[in-house]
Amino acid sequence: MCGICGIASNDPRQIPGRAAIERACDKLIARGPDGRGIYADFGAALGHQRLSVIDLQTGAQPMSDSSSRYTIVFNGEIYNYEELRSSLARQGFAFRTKSDTEVLLAGLIAHGVEFLSGANGMFAFALWDAAEKLLLLGRDRFGVKPLYYAIGANEIVFASEASAVAATNLVSRELDAHAVENFMALSYVSGEQSIYARIKRLGAGEWLRFNAGKVTRGKWWNLADEWKTAAANRAIGRSDDEWKEAFSAALSDAVKVRLKSDVPLGAFLSGGLDSATIAALMKQQSADVRTFTARFTDASYDESALAAATAAALGTTHCEDLADAGSVERLINIAQNLDEPFADTSIIPTSAICGEARRRVTVVLSGDGADELLGGYVTNEADALYAKMLRLPRSVVCAARAAVNLLPDDRKKVSAIFKLKRFFAAYPRSIEEAHGSWRLSFYPNEMQELFGREISSDPLTATIAAWNESEGLNALDRFLFVDYKTWLIDDCLVKADRASMRNSLESRAPFLDYRLFRLCAAMPPHLKRSGGLGKAILRRTAADLLPPFVLKRPKRGFNAPVAKWLCGEWLEVAKECFGAASVESAGLNPTYIAALWQAHKSGRKNYGYQLFNALILILWLRGGTGN
Repeated sequence: MCGICGIASNDPRQIPGRAAIERACDKLIARGPDGRGIYADFGAALGHQRLSVIDLQTGAQPMSDSSSRYTIVFNGEIYNYEELRSSLARQGFAFRTKSDTEVLLAGLIAHGVEFLSGANGMFAFALWDAAEKLLLLGRDRFGVKPLYYAIGANEIVFASEASAVAATNLVSRELDAHAVENFMALSYVSGEQSIYARIKRLGAGEWLRFNAGKVTRGKWWNLADEWKTAAANRAIGRSDDEWKEAFSAALSDAVKVRLKSDVPLGAFLSGGLDSATIAALMKQQSADVRTFTARFTDASYDESALAAATAAALGTTHCEDLADAGSVERLINIAQNLDEPFADTSIIPTSAICGEARRRVTVVLSGDGADELLGGYVTNEADALYAKMLRLPRSVVCAARAAVNLLPDDRKKVSAIFKLKRFFAAYPRSIEEAHGSWRLSFYPNEMQELFGREISSDPLTATIAAWNESEGLNALDRFLFVDYKTWLIDDCLVKADRASMRNSLESRAPFLDYRLFRLCAAMPPHLKRSGGLGKAILRRTAADLLPPFVLKRPKRGFNAPVAKWLCGEWLEVAKECFGAASVESAGLNPTYIAALWQAHKSGRKNYGYQLFNALILILWLRGGTGN
C-alpha cells in the first residue's frame, strides 16, 4: 500500500521537474512512510511513497522491466499475484522480485488493460512506456484506491490524492463551486469531481491513456454490465442450502487471500455481524488474531462491550480506543489534513481506531461492503415502505408527516424520531429520489438558503443516473446498485482509505472480492433481505461461526455523536467557526447558519449533521489546501 504521483509532458524532449514530484510525494508520506522513489525520463517523472507490506526487500518502486522501456508506480494489493505470476512465467516472463508490483507490470506489458480482468485486488497504478511516450493510468473495479489527475496546457499530473496533484503547483487550486455544493448536501464530494475545479477523479474500473497531449479514457470493468450479466445467468433450481454453501466458500476464500502479508495483520471489530464474521473466518485460519474497536462515552453510540464479548467468544487479542477522547484536537487534525472536505461523522472514530491499530499491526481486514452487497441498510427497508406509502391518498400522508414533524428532536444515535422525519421528508419524490434523499444533509430547497443564491447542481443527480443505469434489475438490486455507485464508492471507501492511510495502515475488505460480488449479484433477493432484515445469507453463514447475541443484533451503523460534541467538547471552536466572518469566507450564508446554530444550541432542533458539514468545510479551508 503506497502513494503514487507523476507528470507526463506533451513534449517528449522535456524531463518534468523533480521539485514538483518531491512536493507531491511530501503530501503522500503518511500513505508510504517506509521509502521514497523517483523516476525521471524524457517525457515523464513518477514518484512513489512506500508502505512495505509484500516483498519487503526487493519490492521498491518505481519499478522498471528488464529492458527499462516500461516503468510502473502502483498503490494497492493484487491478492492472487502468485497465481498470475505462475501463468506469466509459463508465458516466458522471468521475475526478479517476489512482489505483486512486478506481476502487475509484466501482466500489463503482455496483455494491456485486459490483464486486469483476472486481477483480484484493490489498486491504482501508472505505467510509463518510454518508447511510445505513453502514460497509462488505471483503477480497481470498486474504486477502493483513489487516483486523481489534471490535464494542463503542457502536461498531465496525477496522484493518489487531489492535494498532492495541487502541491505540484502545475494546477490551479481554484475550488469547484459545484463540488462544494455537493459536499454540503451529501457530506462528501461525488463522482468524477474533486473539490478543485481542474482536478478530476479517475472512475472505478476505468483506464486513461495520455500520449503527446492526447487523452483517451475507457472502462476495463463496468459495474452495470457485470451485475446484469450475473443476474441473467442466475442458477435456476439452486437450493438455498446450495447458495449458502457457495457463499460461505467464496467469503472464506476472500478472507484467506487477504491474509497474505509479510507484516502483522489484524481486524476491525464492532458489535455487528459483518466485522465479526470476518474476524471469525480469520480466526479459523490464524491462531493469533488482533481485533480493534472504538469506544464512546455516549451509551447510544457505544458498541465496545458487545465487541469485547465477541472478541472473547472468538478468542482474539482485543484492543479499543476511546474515540471521543481529546476530540477537539482530533477534529481539527482530521479536518485540516483531509485530502478533500469529508463529513461522514464516522471519519472521527474510524481515524481513532486506525491509529490504535497501527500501533500494533500494519494491515487490517474490515467488513466494508457487506451492506451494499446484501441489502443491510435500514434504507432498504424504507424503500419497500415508501413504495407502499406512494399508493396512499396524499392527504393521509401529509397529515402523518405533519404529526411526525411535531415530535421533538433528540440526539440519540439515529433514533426512531430521526428516521421517521427523514422518511416523510422525502414525500412526494419518486422512489429512487427518496432513496437518495435519506442520506442528504441539506435538501435542494435548503441549499438555496444555505448558499444565499441559486445553486448550480442537484445533489440527487448521481442517484438518478445510477438508477437509470440499473434498469432491468429487480427492485432490490437496483437500490443496491445505486448504493454501490454513490454511497459505497464516494463515501464508505473514501472514509476507509483516508482514515487508514493517514495512519499508514492498510485496510482490506473481503466483501469487495469481485468473485463474491458476482455470486451475490446472481443471488435471489430473498437471500439478501428476508423478514425485514438484510444480509439473510450472511446470517445463515455466520450462525456456524458466531455466538447468538451477535446474530440477533439489529443494524446500528457506525457514526459519531457530533450533535452533542458541538455543544460540548467542540463548543468554543464551533462558536468561532459559525461566526459571520468565518461562515461567509466559506461561501455560506451567515444568517442561515446562525439560525441553525441557535436552534441547535437551544435544544429545539438537532442540526448536528448540517452543522458538522459546515464546520468541516470551514476548518478544511483554514488548513490552506484550497483557494
